Amino acid sequence: MVKQRILYLTNIPSPYRVEFFNELTKYMDVTVAFELRNAKNREESWQSGENYKFKSVFMKPLITKTESAYCPEVFKLLKEFKNDIIVVGGYATPTGMAAILYLKAKKIPFYLNCDGGFIGNDSLFKKKVKTFFIGSANYYLSTGVGADKYLVYYGAEKERIYHYSFTSLRKEDIEVKVKTGDEKVSLRKELGITEKNMIVFVGSFIHRKGIDILLKACKDKEDTAVVLVGGSDISAYKDMVSEKLKEHIYTVGFKNKEEIKLYYQAADLMVLPTRDDIWGLVINEAMAQGLPVVTTNRCLAGLTLVKNGENGYIVPVEDVKATKQAIEKVFEGDNASEFGKKSLVKIRNYTIEKMAVEHRDVFKAVAESDKSHKVE
Repeated sequence: MVKQRILYLTNIPSPYRVEFFNELTKYMDVTVAFELRNAKNREESWQSGENYKFKSVFMKPLITKTESAYCPEVFKLLKEFKNDIIVVGGYATPTGMAAILYLKAKKIPFYLNCDGGFIGNDSLFKKKVKTFFIGSANYYLSTGVGADKYLVYYGAEKERIYHYSFTSLRKEDIEVKVKTGDEKVSLRKELGITEKNMIVFVGSFIHRKGIDILLKACKDKEDTAVVLVGGSDISAYKDMVSEKLKEHIYTVGFKNKEEIKLYYQAADLMVLPTRDDIWGLVINEAMAQGLPVVTTNRCLAGLTLVKNGENGYIVPVEDVKATKQAIEKVFEGDNASEFGKKSLVKIRNYTIEKMAVEHRDVFKAVAESDKSHKVE
């Protein structure tokens, strides 16, 4: 059987995207066009070491930004794939915007992928621009209800939105059961962590991620390690670290997927006090290792995957008091262990294997209802 061709436009070869595209090749003839080989703000070790099973095109950038570029080569590719499935991975990059303009002008049907978004206090002009580009798509690939609201607000037709389980995890990455207390103690010793309890944060050491909120919420803790994975310099936050907490903070630099797993497994709780994350894949990763999660109402992964009092808590953004209370609730009795078990149950459906099948099924369903595409 001849596989249906698909062209996917995206900015950079993110590791989880590479794994997803590889998995999708089981069902489709996949070509991926990248704007850049790597983002300027990413370490080389962040890139995937996995071989590409799909056809990759690294377009030549004419104008380069931090994580995107303008690549005129995209027009040649769009013309070549005009009778196939085309997915624009983002409407806000220079190449993505150029692609949408071209596809709209040529009346070529296309999908717009949306990991998520939050409706902002846009000026009238900015809203019109967003509405034009988002509303121009024929179909939408959405991570769930949160992304749906964003898309519909900016011009998408609800009945043309299709969902997929957004993740960076394979089936094998999800633990079968939560680590016991003794197992966690042993893992912490391996990592040089001696405290009774352990909170882990994973992310860039930037203001948006809310490290300052976490440090303030934990200022009175003496028996809990606060492990910050993703950087090593917290000098910008030194005034927020109390004397009690100072000896219990561990800063860990960038870690790859396997290395981070050890920190998740050793921890009792994952806290991501983000000010803004259109998804937040670290939530998926933490839950896959049996961790409860505390995050904010500005994190779509949290809003989608975390239920208050079941496997963690959602707190108002920048609310130190609420964050502190949520952490304390998780550490009451056996909550951490019980919440962790619920996290494992919930995250089992979020795998790259399932995400690829869901995309295949969406494309088939659309083809059956819209004769603009023909799928074998």
